[in-house]
Amino acid sequence: MAPQAPPQQPPQQAQPPMQFGYQDDPFLVQGRAAAEASLAGAKGRGLEAKRRLLIQLGNPELAKQILGANDPTIAAMANDPMSTYAQIKKGYEGNVLQADEGYSANNLFYGTTRGKGLADLANQRQMQEAGALQAAQGGIEGINENLAGAEAAYREALLSGEQGAYQRAQDRALEFGIGPEPPQAPPGGEPPPGPPQAPPGQPHVQKLYQNVARQHVQRRQQRGHRQRQGGHRQARPRHGRQP
Repeated sequence: MAPQAPPQQPPQQAQPPMQFGYQDDPFLVQGRAAAEASLAGAKGRGLEAKRRLLIQLGNPELAKQILGANDPTIAAMANDPMSTYAQIKKGYEGNVLQADEGYSANNLFYGTTRGKGLADLANQRQMQEAGALQAAQGGIEGINENLAGAEAAYREALLSGEQGAYQRAQDRALEFGIGPEPPQAPPGGEPPPGPPQAPPGQPHVQKLYQNVARQHVQRRQQRGHRQRQGGHRQARPRHGRQP
């Protein structure tokens, strides 16, 4: 019986080369999560501050413009007897009642004096409501400015984290040769941008990617220059005295 041939092992697939990247950098992931949590907290605090301010004002129409018509606090603020608008209205109605009692006692209830007096009270109410509205709008603007600052800090944190992660990835690439081979620079010219390329949608790190390709080329040129110098030193003949 003929000996059986040993089973053939399936050919091993070559491992793909390590690619240049930084999105999985642990410090970047941790910093991004912290920045997102900080921004979400600022937005939540800003929304609650707007709700408190608008409830205190008691103007449902303004609240709909700022919070949206479906915000659950709008129905409650319309019937809040302690809001600024409700207090202004209560004071106006009390002033009208008191004025009418005086006009009736002096037989002026149907005269032009009463009409002018009530118009003055209405104008006073409008001025009070306008002042309260202006103060509330100023408070809303201050809250929006704080949110804008929080968003700017969030973007700055992301950019700083990406730059740090990119620098660490660049150091690894230069040390271990990670990523595709960058193109050679033409004689006397700048190296073309070439791979590695910046990820889509992140143009702010395109220049950094070009820098790593440039540094790859510079290191290769320096290495080649040192090797050529070493070869010249080895090939140089020794000049000794002739016997």
